Amino acid sequence: LIPVLPRGRLWQVEDFLLQLAGKDAPKVVLGRTAESLDSARDSWKGWWEKSNVDLDKFAYTPRVAGITQILLWDQQFGNNGAVLELGPDMKERWRIDGLQYPTDAIKLPDGKVIVAEQNTNQVTVRDLSGKVLGNKSLWGKPGRVNGNQPGTLQLLDNGNLLVGCRNAVFEFKKDADEVVNSLQRNEHDICAVGKLPNGEIMMLLQNNGQPNYTGCKFLDAKFKPIEGRKTAVAHPFYQAELAVTGPNTVLITEQNRIAEYDMKKGEKGEVIWSKAVNSPRSVQRLPNGNTLFVDGSRNRLVEVTPNGEEVWSYSGPQGFQLFRGSRK
Repeated sequence: LIPVLPRGRLWQVEDFLLQLAGKDAPKVVLGRTAESLDSARDSWKGWWEKSNVDLDKFAYTPRVAGITQILLWDQQFGNNGAVLELGPDMKERWRIDGLQYPTDAIKLPDGKVIVAEQNTNQVTVRDLSGKVLGNKSLWGKPGRVNGNQPGTLQLLDNGNLLVGCRNAVFEFKKDADEVVNSLQRNEHDICAVGKLPNGEIMMLLQNNGQPNYTGCKFLDAKFKPIEGRKTAVAHPFYQAELAVTGPNTVLITEQNRIAEYDMKKGEKGEVIWSKAVNSPRSVQRLPNGNTLFVDGSRNRLVEVTPNGEEVWSYSGPQGFQLFRGSRK
């Protein structure tokens, strides 16, 4: 099946085979060409013929559904965008148009979609037809800090929602317009935020001429700044994204590259992997070890192996700028 399946199904097949083979998996990739796919099929066939795997005892835990989510901006009007989903057959399953400069989106398990819309300073909750069902108020709510230009969203393990704005960070209670924690930052220099496995909140910061710039700051679980906690990173892209890849490692979109940092090194922040990319807008480490990112300069969503080999790409439709892309 490998040479003939649509790409989304190939991702599912690969996930199954990698878990089945474990450490004995052949070192092959499901590349772009027919020759690459034929070679991968033959390598897996050779592994299978020599293996003694008992399928009756194999407990498969699916990590890949073969689904791709795309966030688009209208290049002509600038403030008109869309979020859409491609199924395993790489065909469009649903699409929400008319979004106001969308910068991030999350599809919830119940089918609703949360969208950060920068031009209207709001985070909306919509159904798949685009109808607004609710919102997370960032501005003008009594007793609440005011947030401008939401840029990143993260669904937390407890169902709460982490929202990063240019000047504030919010944690909203699950299924409610209720703020659990918040922080105001008057410098308006927040590029992205993310919650780490240890419960800390990492903020990527743009260098607006601050003295002793380190690229990021950390908050505790209650959003209080952690004094003395530093990890030096390079200058992040102003519409950055960070992705957690391990207990102490994160991927960051910088000005001209994507970099993975090991934060165990304290203030130094050691780069353990990087890929040169102009204007990278989103990044994700996939279960197969590859990295998925948006190359903003070429308007493409790209998957590369750890050694940088390109194995798949998706180009934004005509008239639209591809802003973010992710896979599940």
